[in-house]
Amino acid sequence: MDFLAEGFRRALALLFSADAEVTGIALLTLKIGLLATLVACGLGIPVGFMLATKSFWGRRAALTVVNTALAFPTVVVGLLLYGLLSRRGPLGGLEWLYTWQAIVVGDVLLAFPIAAALAAAAVQGV
Repeated sequence: MDFLAEGFRRALALLFSADAEVTGIALLTLKIGLLATLVACGLGIPVGFMLATKSFWGRRAALTVVNTALAFPTVVVGLLLYGLLSRRGPLGGLEWLYTWQAIVVGDVLLAFPIAAALAAAAVQGV
Protein backbone atom coordinates (compact mmCIF):
# COMPACT_ATOMS: atom_id res chain seq x y z
CA MET A 1 0.00 0.00 0.00
CA ASP A 2 2.97 2.26 0.39
CA PHE A 3 3.36 2.53 -3.38
CA LEU A 4 -0.10 4.15 -3.65
CA ALA A 5 0.80 6.86 -1.16
CA GLU A 6 4.12 7.40 -2.93
CA GLY A 7 2.32 7.68 -6.28
CA PHE A 8 -0.07 10.30 -4.90
CA ARG A 9 2.82 12.25 -3.35
CA ARG A 10 4.67 12.30 -6.67
CA ALA A 11 1.53 13.26 -8.58
CA LEU A 12 0.81 16.18 -6.24
CA ALA A 13 4.44 17.31 -6.38
CA LEU A 14 4.29 17.25 -10.18
CA LEU A 15 1.01 19.17 -10.24
CA PHE A 16 2.26 21.90 -7.92
CA SER A 17 5.77 22.13 -9.41
CA ALA A 18 4.59 24.67 -12.02
CA ASP A 19 6.32 22.66 -14.74
CA ALA A 20 5.48 24.21 -18.13
CA GLU A 21 4.54 20.88 -19.72
CA VAL A 22 2.24 19.84 -16.88
CA THR A 23 0.63 23.29 -16.79
CA GLY A 24 0.07 23.18 -20.55
CA ILE A 25 -1.53 19.74 -20.33
CA ALA A 26 -3.79 20.84 -17.47
CA LEU A 27 -4.87 23.98 -19.31
CA LEU A 28 -5.56 22.03 -22.51
CA THR A 29 -7.67 19.58 -20.51
CA LEU A 30 -9.67 22.44 -19.01
CA LYS A 31 -10.08 24.06 -22.44
CA ILE A 32 -11.37 20.83 -23.99
CA GLY A 33 -13.75 20.14 -21.12
CA LEU A 34 -15.14 23.66 -21.02
CA LEU A 35 -15.59 23.93 -24.78
CA ALA A 36 -17.23 20.51 -25.06
CA THR A 37 -19.57 21.28 -22.16
CA LEU A 38 -20.58 24.64 -23.64
CA VAL A 39 -21.27 23.16 -27.08
CA ALA A 40 -23.13 20.14 -25.71
CA CYS A 41 -25.28 22.28 -23.41
CA GLY A 42 -25.77 24.94 -26.07
CA LEU A 43 -27.20 22.31 -28.39
CA GLY A 44 -28.70 19.86 -25.90
CA ILE A 45 -30.70 22.19 -23.68
CA PRO A 46 -32.74 23.74 -26.52
CA VAL A 47 -33.33 20.28 -28.01
CA GLY A 48 -34.45 18.97 -24.62
CA PHE A 49 -36.72 21.97 -24.13
CA MET A 50 -38.25 21.43 -27.57
CA LEU A 51 -38.75 17.72 -26.92
CA ALA A 52 -40.49 18.50 -23.64
CA THR A 53 -42.75 21.34 -24.78
CA LYS A 54 -43.56 20.90 -28.46
CA SER A 55 -45.82 18.30 -29.99
CA PHE A 56 -44.61 17.14 -33.40
CA TRP A 57 -44.50 14.03 -35.54
CA GLY A 58 -41.62 11.81 -34.38
CA ARG A 59 -41.34 13.35 -30.91
CA ARG A 60 -41.51 9.99 -29.14
CA ALA A 61 -38.92 8.54 -31.52
CA ALA A 62 -36.63 11.53 -30.90
CA LEU A 63 -36.99 11.11 -27.13
CA THR A 64 -36.22 7.41 -27.51
CA VAL A 65 -33.10 8.19 -29.55
CA VAL A 66 -31.90 10.74 -26.98
CA ASN A 67 -32.53 8.39 -24.07
CA THR A 68 -30.89 5.48 -25.88
CA ALA A 69 -27.85 7.62 -26.67
CA LEU A 70 -27.31 8.01 -22.92
CA ALA A 71 -26.00 4.43 -22.89
CA PHE A 72 -23.78 4.84 -25.96
CA PRO A 73 -20.37 3.27 -25.14
CA THR A 74 -17.42 5.63 -25.32
CA VAL A 75 -15.45 3.06 -27.32
CA VAL A 76 -18.13 3.11 -30.02
CA VAL A 77 -17.95 6.91 -30.19
CA GLY A 78 -14.18 6.71 -30.48
CA LEU A 79 -14.30 4.12 -33.26
CA LEU A 80 -16.98 6.07 -35.11
CA LEU A 81 -14.94 9.26 -34.98
CA TYR A 82 -11.80 7.39 -35.97
CA GLY A 83 -13.56 6.08 -39.05
CA LEU A 84 -14.95 9.50 -39.92
CA LEU A 85 -11.75 11.46 -39.28
CA SER A 86 -9.17 9.04 -40.69
CA ARG A 87 -7.52 9.94 -43.99
CA ARG A 88 -9.87 7.71 -45.97
CA GLY A 89 -12.92 8.81 -44.00
CA PRO A 90 -15.44 11.39 -45.18
CA LEU A 91 -14.05 14.03 -42.79
CA GLY A 92 -10.39 13.14 -43.34
CA GLY A 93 -9.78 16.42 -45.13
CA LEU A 94 -10.15 18.26 -41.82
CA GLU A 95 -6.99 16.51 -40.56
CA TRP A 96 -8.43 16.43 -37.04
CA LEU A 97 -7.42 12.85 -36.22
CA TYR A 98 -5.45 12.83 -32.93
CA THR A 99 -6.13 16.52 -32.25
CA TRP A 100 -7.87 18.33 -29.42
CA GLN A 101 -10.69 19.27 -31.81
CA ALA A 102 -11.49 15.58 -32.32
CA ILE A 103 -11.60 15.12 -28.55
CA VAL A 104 -14.07 18.00 -28.28
CA VAL A 105 -16.28 16.41 -30.96
CA GLY A 106 -16.19 13.08 -29.12
CA ASP A 107 -16.99 14.72 -25.80
CA VAL A 108 -19.88 16.63 -27.37
CA LEU A 109 -21.28 13.41 -28.84
CA LEU A 110 -21.18 11.86 -25.38
CA ALA A 111 -22.49 14.89 -23.45
CA PHE A 112 -25.22 16.06 -25.84
CA PRO A 113 -27.70 13.28 -24.93
CA ILE A 114 -27.11 13.94 -21.24
CA ALA A 115 -27.86 17.66 -21.62
CA ALA A 116 -30.90 17.02 -23.82
CA ALA A 117 -32.36 14.29 -21.60
CA LEU A 118 -31.82 16.26 -18.39
CA ALA A 119 -33.34 19.40 -19.91
CA ALA A 120 -36.36 17.45 -21.19
CA ALA A 121 -36.87 15.76 -17.82
CA ALA A 122 -36.51 19.04 -15.94
CA VAL A 123 -39.01 20.86 -18.15
CA GLN A 124 -41.48 17.96 -18.04
CA GLY A 125 -41.18 17.91 -14.26
CA VAL A 126 -42.25 21.54 -13.90
